[in-house]
Order: sequence, then C-alpha cells, then structure tokens
Amino acid sequence: MLFGLFGQKKDAGRPAPRYVVSHKYDDPQLGPVAVTVRANARRFTARWHGRTLSVTVPPRTTPDRLAEAMATMIPRLVQNRPSTRFEVGVPFGPPDFRVTIEREPRLGPRSMALGRDRRIFISKDFDLDDPQCEKALTRLLRTMCARAFDDIILPRAVELAARVGVSPRSISRSLGSTRLGTCNTRGEIRLSCVLVLLPSELRDYVILHEFAHLTEMNHSPRFYALLDRYCGGRNAILRRALKNAVLPV
Repeated sequence: MLFGLFGQKKDAGRPAPRYVVSHKYDDPQLGPVAVTVRANARRFTARWHGRTLSVTVPPRTTPDRLAEAMATMIPRLVQNRPSTRFEVGVPFGPPDFRVTIEREPRLGPRSMALGRDRRIFISKDFDLDDPQCEKALTRLLRTMCARAFDDIILPRAVELAARVGVSPRSISRSLGSTRLGTCNTRGEIRLSCVLVLLPSELRDYVILHEFAHLTEMNHSPRFYALLDRYCGGRNAILRRALKNAVLPV
C-alpha cells in the first residue's frame, strides 16, 4: 500500500535526494495527507499547510512504524486542524465575484448544487468541517471559477496587454491554484481561473507578472524593474499582498 521508497538502498552511483514526496492519501479523520521522506530526518514531524497535513519521516520508515507514529499524533492534529474555509450564509470573494453558500433542504444526502447569482446550495446534512465534504465543495467552487474566466479574467488580460503594449501569442485558462499564471518561451500565457477569487489589483498583478515574462523569462532585477513599471511602482506592495492572500481553494 505505502511508500515504494521506504527501505530502498541508496544507489551508489547517485547522490541521495534531499526529499521525495512518496505518498499522498486521504485519512478519514485528517483529510488530505502528504508523506515526505527526508534523507536528514531523525524523527516524525507533522504540520498543517492549509487543510492538508504534511508529514515528514526518516528514511527506511516502515508502514507499520508510520501508522504507529500517526496514531499518537492524531488527537493533537485533529485538535489543531485549521478551521473550515467556508461558512453557510457568509459571502466570500471580491465584490464582482461574491460567493454564498446556502442550505437547501430539498437536496439529497451530502449533496450540493450550483445556483444563480454565484450561490452554492448544500444539503442540510452537508458537514463543512468534514474534509471530504470540503474537498467536494472546493471542486465545485473551481467549476464556478472556470465558468467566470471568459467574462472576468480574459477581458481584463486583453485590456492590460493593450495598456502595457505586449502581444502574447495566446491567453488561456488553467484550473490550478498553486501556480496562478505561467508564460512559456512561445509567448503563450496561462492564467488560473481561481484569480476571480482575488481582489482586482492582485489579479492585475498576476497578469502583469506574466506579461513581464514575455520580455524577461526569469526573475532577474531587469524583470522586476519592468514589472514595477507595469505596476506603476507598486511591485513590492502588490507582491507582499499576494504572498499574504489566502485563496479558499
């Protein structure tokens, strides 16, 4: 079941990797768990990264030893798990993409549905503290974001391209939230649909960041000087604000 790398001998011809993500799984109590083997680890550690639990283990850890260690940590981890990202009846998102979650008694058990005016309906037994329910709700929210991309993000990207005088080969949509934008050497830009959940100035910052890569395919001082010019001298402020922003997906 677990960890093909656990117990492997080092290849004498290659240096041992510093870390390898060996296994990801969903725990019924903890939700998403990512287990990482670190060559220099001497003990088990576990930290929450959002709603995902990141567990670090020493090399050659057996599945039984991991299960034993997790059993001792679960009570503390459950107690310290970050609170749910969603609340019924409490809108979230920027003014032009305000999302509201509402209970709908007519829905079947543990069900949800998209409604008009950016409303998400959930059944009366849908538990927002349940990691599996939260994961399903996040997927539905991504679907809502994807549908809004052509109406909100794409027109703004075209407007900003004309403003700063760039001509990307294409601008298309992605579904990820880890990387909000990418630009390749062919001048093709991909922007995440979850940008609609950010304030408008941070959306613009991500878009302009990728436009700067059309000229500078790196993060050199020249890149940041160009980006700062695109941002009207506010690169440092916007970069810090984006770093501190929390997306609910």
